[in-house]
Amino acid sequence: MVFREKDGSVRVMTKGDIEAQLQKELSSLNCLKENLQRSSQLTRGMTGILTSFEDRLAKLEKTTLPVYNDTLNLQKRQENIQNTLGALDGIIKHYNISQKVEETIREGRITSLENYLECLASVREAMIYFEENNHNSQELQNLTLLFQSGGETLEREFRLLLNRYCKPILPVVILDMLENGPEEGKMSADQLPARAVHELTGIAEWLVKHKREEYMNVYANFRSTIVQQSLQGY
Repeated sequence: MVFREKDGSVRVMTKGDIEAQLQKELSSLNCLKENLQRSSQLTRGMTGILTSFEDRLAKLEKTTLPVYNDTLNLQKRQENIQNTLGALDGIIKHYNISQKVEETIREGRITSLENYLECLASVREAMIYFEENNHNSQELQNLTLLFQSGGETLEREFRLLLNRYCKPILPVVILDMLENGPEEGKMSADQLPARAVHELTGIAEWLVKHKREEYMNVYANFRSTIVQQSLQGY
């Protein structure tokens, strides 16, 4: 058999050459088939691995999803419980306030005005709660009586402070003020120390805020009496 090469030359192939070439091509074809089989096996193996992985993921999702949902539910329940406990603490505080401050308010004397006013503020806060949520409760009645008692104590303390510090002005002081004027006089007519002024102001502000304005008449009458006594002494 005659074959023409690429360079144009002519080569005569014998039967043996042809059989050798055919055997070479068959060998290449068999090698290709083997590679294809191995590739197909690898593909099937990879597909099996991916399928198995997919199945495991699906099982894991089925297992973990309920746990995840349960965890979310537990977190929500925990938040609800914490909120409820916080609300209960606030409610319990209102129920306990009367027992907590009753001794201080009903004691009849005020050793610390700031503390006394804070106790009354706590009572008023509790009263507002019961007025809005349980206006027929016995606790509201107790708090109302306690609040009224505190107001009466403040009015009494107001009068005591006036009586303690407001005294008639001495004639010599009045004479000094008349001769030199109230600002240039050597003697002062000021009777109330700064602490007393602070406490009288605090009590007066509380009484006005809570519509207990009788103290103004008390103050006017008391000061009027002091002025009359000062003038009579002069």
